Amino acid sequence: MKLNKNQKLFCEEYIKNGYNGSKAYKLVYNQDKRTHAAVWASQLLQKESVRDYIDQIEGSYRIVGYQEGITKAEMLKVYKEMLNANKKTATGEEIPDWTARHNAVQGIAKLLGDLTEKRKLELEDKDKGLNLDKMTDEEKEEYRKELLEEL
Repeated sequence: MKLNKNQKLFCEEYIKNGYNGSKAYKLVYNQDKRTHAAVWASQLLQKESVRDYIDQIEGSYRIVGYQEGITKAEMLKVYKEMLNANKKTATGEEIPDWTARHNAVQGIAKLLGDLTEKRKLELEDKDKGLNLDKMTDEEKEEYRKELLEEL
């Protein structure tokens, strides 16, 4: 499925603002209600074409980052600093910036491979006669290996 202009902008904003779907949706679609934005953002993120475009953008950012000499170690240093981020209130009091800290935790987890996004996997029975109940344990294991190779 081809993405429209707003869907592409949503993907770009989603990455720019630290993977906050609600914020991205509100910006792109001029949505004032946070709950509506969260629901619609979630629905967009479930679309395979949207996830694929996000992966594509992330890949291009990764290439540019490496070309500019930005390493994972440097990113981890920045995230580590963000873990202690503070912000000032209207009265000048310094308080923890929970948004920055949350984004740092997500960034670290994603960078280290501990955070993975759910992906829906649809299998197509090419022979139209596959029945796992009738397969031997050896056949099931062989089929499992074939599936893993395809992934």
